[in-house]
Amino acid sequence: MPFKNKDQQRAYMRQWIRSRRQRWLNENGPCAKCGSSEKLEVDHIDPAQKVEHRVWSWSEERRNAELAKCQVLCEACHAAKTVEQRPRVAFHGSAGMYGAGCRCAQCRKGNADSERIRRLRKELRSWCGQIWDWVLGKGDPRGYEDDEKKTAG
Repeated sequence: MPFKNKDQQRAYMRQWIRSRRQRWLNENGPCAKCGSSEKLEVDHIDPAQKVEHRVWSWSEERRNAELAKCQVLCEACHAAKTVEQRPRVAFHGSAGMYGAGCRCAQCRKGNADSERIRRLRKELRSWCGQIWDWVLGKGDPRGYEDDEKKTAG
């Protein structure tokens, strides 16, 4: 019989799903990589085989078929595995490759150029803010407003 109050029904469903997930994590934990029992997550071993990640409301047979493709990892190991699986798009001469640890001359120059551009963009945003304030009548970015007050007084 459905709940008359939708908020109560949602709360019940969240708790029901949370308990199913926690039960599975308890049965299949701890972390497969480091052995931790803290902040456990479900990880698809091969992401290409993943059908869906919201499996907890499925029938037991269907849910178990999907979870058979999974392992338990702690939050840190899961994040590290995800980073490893991402395709690398960094190339030599880029700030991304410098951030990945390469310190060749080309990557150092790319990082320096990237930092220079970042600082210029930050400065430009500051100037734009000052000009916008001037447009709204909140002050003159050139500093002439102070001179006008001095001569008027």
